[in-house]
Amino acid sequence: MQIGLSVTSAHPRGDAATSARWVVERAAAARAAGFASFSLGDHHATPRPYLQNVPMLARCLPELGEMRVIPLFLLPLWHPVLLAEQLGTLAAIAAGPLDCILAVGDGEEQFAPFGVPLSERRDRMEEAVPLLRRLLTEERVTHEGRYWQLSDVTVSPRPPRSPRFWIGASARVAVRRAGRVGDGWLAAPGATSAQLRDQLAWYREAADGEDRLAEVETFPIRRDVYIGASDAEARATAAPIIERGYRGFDPEVLIVGGPETAIARLRELEGMGFDHTLIRFLPVGQEAILESIARIGRDVIPALR
Repeated sequence: MQIGLSVTSAHPRGDAATSARWVVERAAAARAAGFASFSLGDHHATPRPYLQNVPMLARCLPELGEMRVIPLFLLPLWHPVLLAEQLGTLAAIAAGPLDCILAVGDGEEQFAPFGVPLSERRDRMEEAVPLLRRLLTEERVTHEGRYWQLSDVTVSPRPPRSPRFWIGASARVAVRRAGRVGDGWLAAPGATSAQLRDQLAWYREAADGEDRLAEVETFPIRRDVYIGASDAEARATAAPIIERGYRGFDPEVLIVGGPETAIARLRELEGMGFDHTLIRFLPVGQEAILESIARIGRDVIPALR
């Protein structure tokens, strides 16, 4: 089991420069702790500060060294040529491998400013994934599709290795899409153990049906966590956040406890078939998060190895 860090880019109203500094500090701490990867999300037209992932990740790359970087993109909101160019540039800057999480996204409030109807997002995803892969691997691309038409288009720079596309999904049709067109499926942070077992079966069946299952290198999942010095300290710190109904999640899906509890919960996920957990910290404050990152590096990651 590898451990990666998924950093929230949404922050309360206030000093955006402080929020950006926090992200950079977490990136440096994750590298020092021996984390395997670093991920930033994608959201648009937000009422509170949201640090956009491409410039923020570019700033973090010097702190990350050779760690794998995995930006997430709401693919229907991106023109495939523009996204391919962004990924090619990030790959040129990064010292380590670049992979990518792709999701359909949701919310009229962020789709409407782009002129993209929510009803089109799934069909756009189906068309964009193979087109994006071609743009990143072929010298010249011609494409006549429903949403995009390209004639002899070249993207440069292109990555020396095409990013692996992890498709974030939870509904059955979306999980099966991940098996058909993606290089991996990222399990949602709110999925319970019973849901994960069903979703894994859907994904494996769809990938196997396309003769892609043998090519899948990673089975990633995201979990929201707070790893404290002990179970008691972790529960006390996280309790006010959980009692407010954190993101509407079933508390079962959160990993809250000391290092031994975290190791046991991560081993459970490993036993189900997952081998890369992107952790997102509950909003317990910057100092507590930095201490927890160091604790995971010292007490959790070595045990999982």
